[in-house]
Amino acid sequence: MKKTMLIITLSLLTQVAFALGGSSSSGLGNPAWIFCSEIGGEPSIIETPEGQAGMCTIEEWTLFELTFDHNFLTTSNQKLANPASVYCQKIGGELFIVTEPAGQKGMCTIEQWTLWDIFNK
Repeated sequence: MKKTMLIITLSLLTQVAFALGGSSSSGLGNPAWIFCSEIGGEPSIIETPEGQAGMCTIEEWTLFELTFDHNFLTTSNQKLANPASVYCQKIGGELFIVTEPAGQKGMCTIEQWTLWDIFNK
């Protein structure tokens, strides 16, 4: 009976791992990848000279609203036109503009683990 319960438990854990983006060899999915997806970002893997890196591309205002530290704004940078753009760059993100039929919007690409660290503060 204990062996049957163990097999059922392992089977369920494997199914959960696959559902969360993992594989049989990686255990549960990468929490930064999952978090990026859950907040509306687009996770991706890029090649760097140091190896692979997980990146999360997310609309800059979404990132700003979800992770913003209100102590960040000071009297000197409150005059900037777009504090979300400034915040993206402050936390190490790369800012770029996307043009769509509805207009332009700023996007911020940030390493997934950096985004995960910000979320866990």
